Amino acid sequence: MAAADAGNARALAAFSVAGRALGFGIARLTAILDPRRIAVTGAGIRGYRFMRSAMEAALEEALVEDLRRGIAIDPIDWEEDLILRGTIAQAMRRFDREVFAEQRPVASGSTRTAAPFAPAAPASR
Repeated sequence: MAAADAGNARALAAFSVAGRALGFGIARLTAILDPRRIAVTGAGIRGYRFMRSAMEAALEEALVEDLRRGIAIDPIDWEEDLILRGTIAQAMRRFDREVFAEQRPVASGSTRTAAPFAPAAPASR
């Protein structure tokens, strides 16, 4: 990053190549999903200012105007690892569902999954 900040041609070229690749990737997803808003984040977002023009040129080259027109691209600062956070949340939901859920018999003889951490029923006297 420091080299690009200092105007180093090789560093700027590397960011340009990355921006172009990012632009073509976003173009492919846009053609399939037709999103109106795209959030871009990750460790490389710190260099977004060096990638932006190449990314926008790739988008213009790869997408027809109708698809390009309504897209808003929002770079989100890399303050926390959103991918890691989402992966952990997904794993915890799965763990909760598959490990902590109890199987309880119901009248028909089948089983029903109880809600995780459900309070126990009061004991009958």
